[in-house]
Amino acid sequence: MANEEETRRRLGQFHFYPYPLGLPQPSSARDKYDVVAAIDFGTAFSGFAFSFNHRDGSEDIYMNKAWGSAQGYSTLKTPTCILLNQDKKFVKFGFEAAEKYAELEDAQDKSFYFFDRFKMMLHGCEGTLDRHTLLEARNRKRLRALDIFSKALEYLKERALKAILEHSGVEYRAKEAGLASRRDPNQLIIALEPEAAAVYCRQRKLREFVEGKGEETVKDTLVPASTQYLVIDNGGGTMDVTAHEVGDDDSIKEIYHATGGDYGGTKVDNEFQDLLDKIFGKNFMDEFRRSHPSDSLELMNDFEVKKRADRVMKGEVTRIRLPANFVNLLRHENGQDDNSIIRPHYKVDDVKISKDYLCLGSAIVRSLFEPAIASNRQSFEKASEAKCT
Repeated sequence: MANEEETRRRLGQFHFYPYPLGLPQPSSARDKYDVVAAIDFGTAFSGFAFSFNHRDGSEDIYMNKAWGSAQGYSTLKTPTCILLNQDKKFVKFGFEAAEKYAELEDAQDKSFYFFDRFKMMLHGCEGTLDRHTLLEARNRKRLRALDIFSKALEYLKERALKAILEHSGVEYRAKEAGLASRRDPNQLIIALEPEAAAVYCRQRKLREFVEGKGEETVKDTLVPASTQYLVIDNGGGTMDVTAHEVGDDDSIKEIYHATGGDYGGTKVDNEFQDLLDKIFGKNFMDEFRRSHPSDSLELMNDFEVKKRADRVMKGEVTRIRLPANFVNLLRHENGQDDNSIIRPHYKVDDVKISKDYLCLGSAIVRSLFEPAIASNRQSFEKASEAKCT
């Protein structure tokens, strides 16, 4: 496995299967377990999937499709955010954590620990990470990163186990609910996302990706040895480009490792934060974020939904709801004319406030994506050059 030695050094307690990527594992290893579960712990969103090892050729993969159902959503993933109380005890995760945090009174939302997209806090710090590395919550207080990640993974593990039991009806003992144990290190595999994606996609029908194709699999189109291809993972925190080459034994060799640039979806969010600072002033925005952290989260959550829509591609206006505390603070400092602070700097078609909504023209919203797109293009070009050499 590519980068195996380095990863093994940093995560020495975990086991990595030594079999060539893309080849089936020996039956002695494969048949040992009844269920295979995978947790995707992402920067912006997380989730899990599992399949039963019935040894009957079944390849069904089960995913939780009801994340956020209580909040009016129905998605395959939930936001990567976690809420702890004043005593640093786990309260909620995902949609439920964001909703609970938004419901807290002002005094509580400053005493509770709310962490969102906390993986990116560690980006670029690989050389200094240790068991005592700290993460900063919305209330500006810090806790150990190890504790935050452990609580989040524990929650996802329990949700996955519950879903497995509901589908299988099998009684699993409590000790089997752990992510891994030292007595059975083979129970956990740390998989690199590009490799997992490549194995999965190679098994799918080509028609699932390209309209009009027949029953041949993606793997069938990559038959000759030395065939090269790119795997692009455009995630919430980073955009990773990896180049693979098919080996003589149908294994996969990594010829260009994932770049891991911090220009995923959160870079667009950062551009939006900067835009708010420009429109309303950094002092105003800092005061709002400090005084009303849950409202600040609500504002960003609305932008998260709106940025995925195709309104900008259609040249339409994007409307983002401003929390009541935001509007009240703005009027307290600038009077009842909400747009008085905007007019000197922006055209009315580009930026305005209407009925407590921040209305952004398509050109303004498009500009929020341009830095990430430019960085992504550079990474893609570098990987393409490496692929061809």
